Amino acid sequence: MLLKDSGVRFALEPLCGQLPVSASSAVLQFFQMTSPEYEQITQPKWKGIWGEWDTLETPLKFLGKGSSLPTDCSGFVFGVAASSVDRFTEGSIEANIRFEDVAGREQTAGVILGFKSMNDPFFYVEFGDACGFSISNYTSGLVRPLVRNQSSPLRSQIQYALKVTLRGRIVELRINDVKVAETVLPAESAGHQVAALASGHAPIVFEDFRVKRAPPRAFVATEFTPAFNRVWNQVIRKAAEAEGFKPIRIDDVAGPNPILADIKRHVAEAAIVIAEITPLNANVFYELGYADALNKPLVILAQTGTRLPFDIQGYRTVFYDDVIGGEVKLMDDLRKQLRVML
Repeated sequence: MLLKDSGVRFALEPLCGQLPVSASSAVLQFFQMTSPEYEQITQPKWKGIWGEWDTLETPLKFLGKGSSLPTDCSGFVFGVAASSVDRFTEGSIEANIRFEDVAGREQTAGVILGFKSMNDPFFYVEFGDACGFSISNYTSGLVRPLVRNQSSPLRSQIQYALKVTLRGRIVELRINDVKVAETVLPAESAGHQVAALASGHAPIVFEDFRVKRAPPRAFVATEFTPAFNRVWNQVIRKAAEAEGFKPIRIDDVAGPNPILADIKRHVAEAAIVIAEITPLNANVFYELGYADALNKPLVILAQTGTRLPFDIQGYRTVFYDDVIGGEVKLMDDLRKQLRVML
């Protein structure tokens, strides 16, 4: 069982001004997601990474003790606790947050999306007196708010129901079932672990922590011919499913939208993109290029002897032989690649 919740306040004073919502409703509507099957995760294990936490007892508690970030000279106390929930690329995180004392008006709480380490960039969602309702980017001790909306003052010993939803790159924050912040993340996270964030000089309690985690999506780009339909059905699909991914090829998608809109949407939703480029097919390279523009992790497949275009020669490519037994080796090699992708 895995999951986490967090509180945050990496606020450096030059960054504390209110910022407008960065993503328009038109962009958010364009990336409306399909509904995958979710895994319910409760009672995750925890490990304090920064600041002092009580991680042995349930519920998780930030003790309001510790140190500030290396780049913050204000003495602002801040904490991060990593959870046992990983491979979180889509789904929701919920927790009931209780602030034991808000007299200092510095308390915040929230969750980190895509945590890897304090040395790697990540995105986080938080609420509190110090930050309002915000979604921000952390890089090397510095914070850049993507969205920051005003909030009313916190109250001590009141339970706040936090819910953070991640769909592709769309992040939504709800407090007590009211949507208070939403944006489109500008990039992929460095990691895929869920973590809790908290700040302030008094304890903050994270109760009833639960996660709904969808299997990471793998968008597959291949030519639609019998030979490559076989590779898709007999190898790529099975390898992806065996490694816990939900594979999808655009010809599996039905609906009223223009096909180009569906391609963009599904590439944006995907955790990784797999492209078979043996025939230099323009459609496959369009999908591959769009994925690269979104900084998606890529797995490129090609038959032995394929001459790779110059622009992608630097990418790691899985070569395979189109002979009896070749599919078995391709299956094994592809699964090895997928295993280390997230």
